[in-house]
Amino acid sequence: MSGGAADRWTTLLTPTTAGASAKCNDGTYSYSRHRRGTCSHHHGVAVWLRSLPA
Repeated sequence: MSGGAADRWTTLLTPTTAGASAKCNDGTYSYSRHRRGTCSHHHGVAVWLRSLPA
């Protein structure tokens, strides 16, 4: 699954979360470049890890 939405997500078990922009409520990490829609299929954002444009 190269280039798809699945490439932007990783689970808590993955040791490399550097560069993640947010941690989602289901424990996955998002690498989104914008706030809109981040973690939308993962029960929302639990915590923002860095500042992103709207």
